Amino acid sequence: MIRSAAAACAVVTTASVGAASVAFARKATEISSKRRDTLPIISWTDAVVEVAATPETLAPGHYSLYTGQGRGHARIGKLIATTPETVVREVEAIYRPAPPDVAYGYWSGYAFETPADLDLPSVDVEIPVDRGSAPAWLIPGSSADVWTVHIHGLGGRRAACLRSVPVFQELGHTQLVVSYSGDRDAPPLTDRRHHFGLDEWQDVDAALSFAVANGAQKVILSAWSMGATIALQLLKRSAFRHVLAGIVLTAPVLDWRPTLVEQGVAAGLPVFITRTGLSILGSRLLHRLAGLSHELDFSSASWFTTPPQGLPPILILHSPADAMAPFALSERWAAENSADLESVISPGHTLEWSAQRTACEEAVRRWVNLKLPTTSRRLIDVETD
Repeated sequence: MIRSAAAACAVVTTASVGAASVAFARKATEISSKRRDTLPIISWTDAVVEVAATPETLAPGHYSLYTGQGRGHARIGKLIATTPETVVREVEAIYRPAPPDVAYGYWSGYAFETPADLDLPSVDVEIPVDRGSAPAWLIPGSSADVWTVHIHGLGGRRAACLRSVPVFQELGHTQLVVSYSGDRDAPPLTDRRHHFGLDEWQDVDAALSFAVANGAQKVILSAWSMGATIALQLLKRSAFRHVLAGIVLTAPVLDWRPTLVEQGVAAGLPVFITRTGLSILGSRLLHRLAGLSHELDFSSASWFTTPPQGLPPILILHSPADAMAPFALSERWAAENSADLESVISPGHTLEWSAQRTACEEAVRRWVNLKLPTTSRRLIDVETD
């Protein structure tokens, strides 16, 4: 009887683990446009806002405060006053007014909605992709043959990349800020799920084709978070990889397996649940349980297991406080591959350019001057010590 009971428990436990692992696999690949409004808003005027004090709201720099599930949007600037519980900050711009009597919102590293918010001219272009067209912002520069292509991260949108546009404008680059499948601007993949860059890269490859067709001879990729996976695929698989002159990686995901395991642990999931979920995503037989049209090869998404040959110069901007993409992986990869790593103090994932924009811009200028001088129409005097 004890053996029978133990066997029954084992069956129940196995079924529970399987269900939890499938749920993780489905959640990890889900395309969601909703963020919960959980940040308490104490008071708000057109000039200032008072919100709950958190590491993010206390950090220096420029941010966004969204309200009403994104219906309201304001750009937030300098700190004015703090208490142990709250922070008062300047409201720099109101893009969309907050709903009446709003009590909660969410804080974001985004600072700008369009290039016009940076006083930069731009042209809306449509990049032909397999399932239709993907919108992009084309920002003219003084150089017609040197381009920077900006690639946002998982679940983000192209506006995220606007924070890094000004320094490349200063360097004279023509710029393309792209969208790709899964970001609610470009057409989704056929299964309407995220593929962690393993298929999304083809939309950015189409953007490279557009750039080359319009005069680009050297291209710098400025890739955020999952954008690093897309950059890796371009280095290995693009017909235009010969024009890739350099890569700037911000808060990069360099290996999805340890990254997702770490995120699962942070969410309170046992490691074996996360690992089983990853096995489902990579299984030829089980991937459909997660809603995927095909299995995902995570080994080909790792900068460690399949590094491409002939790497261009690479600069990594990453915060040690990043709880989403492990900083330790950036340290390890940079040391093993002679890449330039800039440790940037910021409160979380992809907030480097929000909290320390000046430091990030100086790092890019220095790197371009030292490693890619022919990609700048104007060399900037910077400290190189």
